[in-house]
Amino acid sequence: MAEQLLGPDGKPVDLDAAEQQFNEAMSAPAGGEKPDYPAPPHKDPEAPFGRLPDGTPRKRRAGPGRPRNDDKARTAKSVPAAARARGSGPAGPPGDYTETLQGFGQAVWMAAASVPVPHVRALAAVWQVQLDAQVDAWNKAAQADANVRRMVERLQGGPMWVVGVAVATAPLAGGAIVIMRDEKIRAELAAQTEAEFEKLIKTYAAAQEKQAEPAAA
Repeated sequence: MAEQLLGPDGKPVDLDAAEQQFNEAMSAPAGGEKPDYPAPPHKDPEAPFGRLPDGTPRKRRAGPGRPRNDDKARTAKSVPAAARARGSGPAGPPGDYTETLQGFGQAVWMAAASVPVPHVRALAAVWQVQLDAQVDAWNKAAQADANVRRMVERLQGGPMWVVGVAVATAPLAGGAIVIMRDEKIRAELAAQTEAEFEKLIKTYAAAQEKQAEPAAA
Protein backbone atom coordinates (compact mmCIF):
# COMPACT_ATOMS: atom_id res chain seq x y z
CA MET A 1 0.00 0.00 0.00
CA ALA A 2 1.42 3.41 -1.00
CA GLU A 3 2.21 5.81 1.80
CA GLN A 4 0.01 8.94 2.08
CA LEU A 5 0.66 12.36 3.58
CA LEU A 6 -1.56 12.86 6.68
CA GLY A 7 -2.73 16.19 7.97
CA PRO A 8 -2.79 17.42 11.58
CA ASP A 9 -6.23 15.80 12.00
CA GLY A 10 -4.82 12.49 10.84
CA LYS A 11 -6.71 12.51 7.54
CA PRO A 12 -4.99 11.96 4.17
CA VAL A 13 -4.08 15.16 2.32
CA ASP A 14 -5.30 15.61 -1.29
CA LEU A 15 -2.08 16.83 -2.97
CA ASP A 16 -3.77 18.10 -6.14
CA ALA A 17 -6.30 20.11 -4.16
CA ALA A 18 -3.58 21.43 -1.86
CA GLU A 19 -1.48 22.57 -4.86
CA GLN A 20 -4.46 24.36 -6.41
CA GLN A 21 -5.23 26.13 -3.11
CA PHE A 22 -1.57 27.16 -2.80
CA ASN A 23 -1.54 28.64 -6.32
CA GLU A 24 -4.76 30.55 -5.68
CA ALA A 25 -3.37 31.90 -2.41
CA MET A 26 -0.16 33.04 -4.08
CA SER A 27 -1.99 34.75 -6.92
CA ALA A 28 -4.51 36.53 -4.72
CA PRO A 29 -3.71 40.19 -3.88
CA ALA A 30 -3.03 41.09 -0.27
CA GLY A 31 -5.48 43.33 1.60
CA GLY A 32 -8.05 43.32 -1.18
CA GLU A 33 -5.71 45.14 -3.63
CA LYS A 34 -5.83 44.31 -7.31
CA PRO A 35 -2.60 42.77 -8.62
CA ASP A 36 -0.60 44.57 -11.31
CA TYR A 37 0.24 41.28 -13.04
CA PRO A 38 -1.97 38.66 -14.63
CA ALA A 39 -2.88 35.60 -12.61
CA PRO A 40 -1.40 32.27 -13.74
CA PRO A 41 -3.55 30.50 -16.30
CA HIS A 42 -6.06 28.04 -14.93
CA LYS A 43 -5.23 24.45 -15.86
CA ASP A 44 -8.05 22.45 -17.36
CA PRO A 45 -7.54 18.82 -16.28
CA GLU A 46 -9.71 17.65 -19.16
CA ALA A 47 -7.71 19.59 -21.75
CA PRO A 48 -4.06 19.84 -20.65
CA PHE A 49 -3.04 20.99 -24.18
CA GLY A 50 -5.88 23.48 -24.54
CA ARG A 51 -9.02 23.33 -26.61
CA LEU A 52 -9.85 23.69 -30.27
CA PRO A 53 -12.08 26.54 -31.53
CA ASP A 54 -15.07 24.18 -31.31
CA GLY A 55 -14.35 23.46 -27.63
CA THR A 56 -13.00 19.93 -27.98
CA PRO A 57 -9.73 19.14 -26.13
CA ARG A 58 -6.50 19.14 -28.13
CA LYS A 59 -4.77 15.76 -28.36
CA ARG A 60 -1.29 17.30 -28.64
CA ARG A 61 0.43 20.61 -27.95
CA ALA A 62 -0.31 23.28 -30.54
CA GLY A 63 2.52 23.90 -33.03
CA PRO A 64 3.65 27.10 -34.74
CA GLY A 65 1.17 26.61 -37.58
CA ARG A 66 1.71 26.54 -41.34
CA PRO A 67 4.09 29.18 -42.74
CA ARG A 68 2.57 31.94 -44.85
CA ASN A 69 3.60 32.56 -48.44
CA ASP A 70 5.02 35.98 -47.61
CA ASP A 71 7.28 34.40 -44.95
CA LYS A 72 9.20 32.42 -47.56
CA ALA A 73 12.59 33.66 -48.72
CA ARG A 74 12.28 35.94 -51.70
CA THR A 75 14.47 34.52 -54.47
CA ALA A 76 14.45 36.22 -57.85
CA LYS A 77 14.52 33.88 -60.83
CA SER A 78 15.73 36.60 -63.16
CA VAL A 79 18.01 39.59 -62.81
CA PRO A 80 16.22 42.97 -63.16
CA ALA A 81 16.85 44.82 -66.39
CA ALA A 82 18.55 47.70 -64.53
CA ALA A 83 21.15 45.34 -63.04
CA ARG A 84 22.26 43.88 -66.34
CA ALA A 85 25.75 44.66 -67.51
CA ARG A 86 26.09 47.55 -69.89
CA GLY A 87 25.99 46.45 -73.51
CA SER A 88 24.49 43.04 -72.74
CA GLY A 89 20.87 44.11 -73.22
CA PRO A 90 18.66 43.04 -76.12
CA ALA A 91 19.42 44.46 -79.51
CA GLY A 92 17.02 46.86 -81.16
CA PRO A 93 14.78 46.03 -84.12
CA PRO A 94 16.49 45.39 -87.47
CA GLY A 95 17.30 48.45 -89.56
CA ASP A 96 19.54 49.63 -92.39
CA TYR A 97 23.16 49.94 -91.21
CA THR A 98 24.72 50.75 -94.58
CA GLU A 99 25.73 54.30 -93.63
CA THR A 100 27.28 53.20 -90.31
CA LEU A 101 29.25 50.36 -91.87
CA GLN A 102 30.35 52.50 -94.82
CA GLY A 103 31.63 55.23 -92.51
CA PHE A 104 33.53 52.78 -90.34
CA GLY A 105 35.05 51.01 -93.35
CA GLN A 106 36.14 54.32 -94.89
CA ALA A 107 37.81 55.34 -91.63
CA VAL A 108 39.74 52.05 -91.53
CA TRP A 109 40.87 52.61 -95.12
CA MET A 110 42.08 56.14 -94.28
CA ALA A 111 44.06 54.82 -91.33
CA ALA A 112 45.76 52.18 -93.48
CA ALA A 113 46.33 54.49 -96.46
CA SER A 114 48.08 57.09 -94.29
CA VAL A 115 50.83 54.63 -93.32
CA PRO A 116 53.80 55.16 -95.70
CA VAL A 117 54.58 51.46 -95.86
CA PRO A 118 54.00 49.67 -99.20
CA HIS A 119 52.45 46.47 -97.91
CA VAL A 120 50.07 48.36 -95.58
CA ARG A 121 48.91 50.57 -98.45
CA ALA A 122 48.51 47.48 -100.63
CA LEU A 123 46.17 46.01 -98.02
CA ALA A 124 44.32 49.34 -97.95
CA ALA A 125 43.77 49.06 -101.71
CA VAL A 126 42.27 45.57 -101.32
CA TRP A 127 40.12 46.81 -98.42
CA GLN A 128 38.70 49.64 -100.55
CA VAL A 129 37.89 47.32 -103.45
CA GLN A 130 36.01 44.90 -101.15
CA LEU A 131 34.40 47.58 -98.97
CA ASP A 132 31.00 47.73 -100.71
CA ALA A 133 30.64 43.94 -100.69
CA GLN A 134 31.63 43.78 -97.02
CA VAL A 135 29.17 46.54 -96.08
CA ASP A 136 26.31 44.73 -97.85
CA ALA A 137 27.18 41.38 -96.23
CA TRP A 138 27.47 42.79 -92.70
CA ASN A 139 24.30 44.83 -93.15
CA LYS A 140 22.32 41.69 -94.02
CA ALA A 141 23.95 39.78 -91.15
CA ALA A 142 22.96 42.52 -88.68
CA GLN A 143 19.36 42.41 -89.89
CA ALA A 144 19.20 38.62 -89.50
CA ASP A 145 21.14 38.03 -86.26
CA ALA A 146 20.65 39.90 -82.97
CA ASN A 147 24.25 39.40 -81.82
CA VAL A 148 25.70 40.86 -85.02
CA ARG A 149 23.12 43.66 -84.87
CA ARG A 150 24.18 44.53 -81.30
CA MET A 151 27.83 44.73 -82.41
CA VAL A 152 27.04 46.94 -85.41
CA GLU A 153 24.84 49.22 -83.30
CA ARG A 154 27.80 49.91 -81.04
CA LEU A 155 29.56 51.48 -84.04
CA GLN A 156 26.83 54.11 -84.27
CA GLY A 157 27.61 55.63 -80.87
CA GLY A 158 30.97 54.02 -80.31
CA PRO A 159 34.35 55.68 -79.85
CA MET A 160 34.89 56.79 -83.47
CA TRP A 161 37.47 59.29 -82.17
CA VAL A 162 39.81 56.30 -81.86
CA VAL A 163 39.82 56.02 -85.66
CA GLY A 164 40.67 59.72 -85.94
CA VAL A 165 43.58 59.34 -83.56
CA ALA A 166 44.76 56.31 -85.50
CA VAL A 167 44.64 58.26 -88.78
CA ALA A 168 46.68 61.08 -87.24
CA THR A 169 49.20 58.73 -85.62
CA ALA A 170 49.64 56.35 -88.56
CA PRO A 171 51.98 58.65 -90.58
CA LEU A 172 54.25 59.01 -87.56
CA ALA A 173 54.43 55.25 -87.08
CA GLY A 174 54.91 54.65 -90.78
CA GLY A 175 57.62 57.31 -91.03
CA ALA A 176 59.45 55.74 -88.11
CA ILE A 177 59.44 52.40 -89.91
CA VAL A 178 60.84 53.96 -93.09
CA ILE A 179 63.58 55.79 -91.14
CA MET A 180 64.65 52.61 -89.39
CA ARG A 181 64.96 50.81 -92.75
CA ASP A 182 66.64 53.51 -94.87
CA GLU A 183 70.02 54.71 -93.58
CA LYS A 184 70.26 57.55 -96.15
CA ILE A 185 66.90 59.04 -95.15
CA ARG A 186 67.82 58.65 -91.49
CA ALA A 187 71.07 60.61 -91.97
CA GLU A 188 69.37 63.40 -93.96
CA LEU A 189 66.64 63.85 -91.33
CA ALA A 190 69.19 63.83 -88.50
CA ALA A 191 71.22 66.57 -90.23
CA GLN A 192 68.06 68.59 -90.80
CA THR A 193 67.13 68.34 -87.13
CA GLU A 194 70.65 69.39 -86.04
CA ALA A 195 70.52 72.46 -88.29
CA GLU A 196 67.10 73.53 -87.01
CA PHE A 197 68.19 73.02 -83.40
CA GLU A 198 71.36 75.09 -83.93
CA LYS A 199 69.29 77.86 -85.51
CA LEU A 200 66.92 77.84 -82.53
CA ILE A 201 69.81 78.13 -80.04
CA LYS A 202 71.24 81.13 -81.94
CA THR A 203 67.83 82.81 -81.88
CA TYR A 204 67.53 82.35 -78.12
CA ALA A 205 71.07 83.66 -77.58
CA ALA A 206 70.39 86.80 -79.65
CA ALA A 207 67.21 87.45 -77.67
CA GLN A 208 69.11 87.16 -74.37
CA GLU A 209 71.82 89.62 -75.56
CA LYS A 210 69.17 92.10 -76.66
CA GLN A 211 67.52 92.02 -73.23
CA ALA A 212 70.87 92.49 -71.46
CA GLU A 213 71.88 95.71 -73.39
CA PRO A 214 69.43 98.13 -71.62
CA ALA A 215 70.49 96.85 -68.19
CA ALA A 216 74.20 97.46 -68.94
CA ALA A 217 73.48 101.02 -70.14
